Amino acid sequence: MIELKKKGKEKVREMSYKSILRKSMKQKRKGLSIDKKQNKDKIILEKLLNSSYYKKSRIIFVYVSMDEEIDTHGFIKKALNSGKEICVPKVISKDRGMSAIKIEDFSKLKPCGKYKILEPESFHNKIDEKYIDLVIVPGLVFDRKGGRIGYGGGFYDRLFLKLKDNTPKIALSYDFQVIEDVPIEEHDILIDGIITG
Repeated sequence: MIELKKKGKEKVREMSYKSILRKSMKQKRKGLSIDKKQNKDKIILEKLLNSSYYKKSRIIFVYVSMDEEIDTHGFIKKALNSGKEICVPKVISKDRGMSAIKIEDFSKLKPCGKYKILEPESFHNKIDEKYIDLVIVPGLVFDRKGGRIGYGGGFYDRLFLKLKDNTPKIALSYDFQVIEDVPIEEHDILIDGIITG
């Protein structure tokens, strides 16, 4: 039998707890009725559009929602119509992360990769992440201290390292996705706010 060091056991326990939280929140999101989801998404979108974060920003990086995620499609279209510069993720690879690609038209996004997430077709309009004024962050579980559990790929943690230090990182979340305490690791970067509904 191999004896684990205490720290190693804590790490294993923390990782399994993260897995349990991810699975639980995915199920809770799936359990929302279409009407309830649409209502909550509308409230969250209005709060985002009325936030000082949005009003002060010129270049916004935002995830393109899929499945049970809070719908960002309407937000992207409204922001583009309002003259904001919108960047969305385009995955390079699991190891190299993703790039921020500026878009002009939501309808030009195409399903890409294993999960068929809507992305720009090319890296043609890639922008330097240092110019981004606001990042809209996806995730599964959050706490009020800035802790976040994403989907486990580390894509956003790597993106955060490329931003200016003062770029706000704002999560969109259903109220039940915010818990008392999220297990975080040393390399995790905290978010700056959560918009819930």
